Amino acid sequence: SGLLSSEQSDEEITLALPDLLALLDANVRVSEALAIAARYGLLGRLIPAFARVTGRMQYDLFHAYTVDQHTLFVLAKLEGLRADAAKTETPRTMEVWARIRKPRLLFLAALFHDIAKGRGGDHSVLGADDVREFAARVQMNHSDTELVAWLVQEHLTMSTTAQKRDIQDPAVVRQFALLVADRERLEHLYLLTIADIRGTNPMLWTGWKAKLLEDLYVSTRFILRGGLELPVHAEQRAQAERPDFWSEAGALELRLDAARPWNYSVAKALATRRSRQFGKIFRRSHFCATAPKNCAFKPKRCWPVNVFKTPK
Repeated sequence: SGLLSSEQSDEEITLALPDLLALLDANVRVSEALAIAARYGLLGRLIPAFARVTGRMQYDLFHAYTVDQHTLFVLAKLEGLRADAAKTETPRTMEVWARIRKPRLLFLAALFHDIAKGRGGDHSVLGADDVREFAARVQMNHSDTELVAWLVQEHLTMSTTAQKRDIQDPAVVRQFALLVADRERLEHLYLLTIADIRGTNPMLWTGWKAKLLEDLYVSTRFILRGGLELPVHAEQRAQAERPDFWSEAGALELRLDAARPWNYSVAKALATRRSRQFGKIFRRSHFCATAPKNCAFKPKRCWPVNVFKTPK
């Protein structure tokens, strides 16, 4: 493995980057593995920006640790949010964690969120640039890259909004929802924010802050589910999901007789493969929030109500 020797060449280090990504997705204690890599200087060789913040003090009223130690604590707290212990302390985080499609993206956001501290300028913006540079090295796709970069750039926003603004004001929540734009970003940011606060100082996390963040999360998700996210990012995801849906729709033809009540025109549209034209009657949000197989097996969840008028 490329993570085992500190005397490797730069070329070998580059070849080891896929090992790092695989580690972030593995069912292991990611934070412990990265802490060992950091202790022996390996993490700093894989990610040079991390080497620059190793041992860097943070002179403020909140951070009790150096930047690198804080980052490793955040990774550990992030892992803890999906462990059994979270059932009693932060039960909603386990539910949210279960919907994270690629854990590596959340861990990368935690790894890079403070990586640009000490350079001058906004460390959140500079850190997002570091993410894009790293993503180019590991050939990460554009969608994943932009999600991680956005999380790094906005990693303080949810905390600031929850603690310093009136989240009972619908205008405040709506403004935050417009920034977040979709549920995937919201869920990643919610988990990252909790882990960041808990990894900053043992005395900083309180039940009051947990409640504020949960209330903001729930209120924002409610707004997004109401359709606010559609104009921003959902169309791209909907386009990506439609091919999978139509393959499921083909299999559905074999079950049309059992799926009553069906409007004859609906059955005919599927049977004759007029999928592109027929797909326009679907709400775009269902392609983003519902798995294609569920659209096929449980059609009433995904189709406009008026499609299901029983023919006389």
